[in-house]
Amino acid sequence: YSYGLDQAIRDRVCRTPKIVAIDNENISVREDDNEYRYKSFEALLTESTCSYQQVLNNTDLINQLIKKSATQLESLRKIQPDAGALIVAASIGHAVKISELLKSLTGDDSIVVTHLHEDAQKIIQDFRSSSDKWIISVGMISEGTDIPRLRVCCHLSRVKTELAFRQVLGRILRSTGKRDSQGYLFMPAEPNLIRFAK
Repeated sequence: YSYGLDQAIRDRVCRTPKIVAIDNENISVREDDNEYRYKSFEALLTESTCSYQQVLNNTDLINQLIKKSATQLESLRKIQPDAGALIVAASIGHAVKISELLKSLTGDDSIVVTHLHEDAQKIIQDFRSSSDKWIISVGMISEGTDIPRLRVCCHLSRVKTELAFRQVLGRILRSTGKRDSQGYLFMPAEPNLIRFAK
């Protein structure tokens, strides 16, 4: 017997996923004295030597994802005051950078949790029962972590497997039983992630 997402949404076990892929039609890359232009992240990643990690580290991309996520979170918190957001980062340094950009753009503080924190599970549990807005994780909030108040997620991990994508998406799909509840995932328009989203 297969119990799929469609049925889980009908049974109000899961939220309806809303996935927003951010792309760029005017990417400029300077290499030595040359400038190259690309019309999408897909073109950039297939036609240049630029790596996905370099895309993830781009401040403009991070800012765009934060702005869109923050706008969505604020809208949700008008209805659900304890709604929270998860940002999945690529590394500890990346998480710190994202936390600083988030503070600068929105004025919001965030909780960063990584495998280096001895009390990582307590930090996650404290966030679960709080009304704090943001938690930034490096591989800590994955399958089995149940925080139903998470409604928004920024996917900025370098891991691009289907299993990892499903696990990240699953963090915002745990329903609280409301009929029209939705979970929002914001991500770069990386070809593998687009395929998994479809």
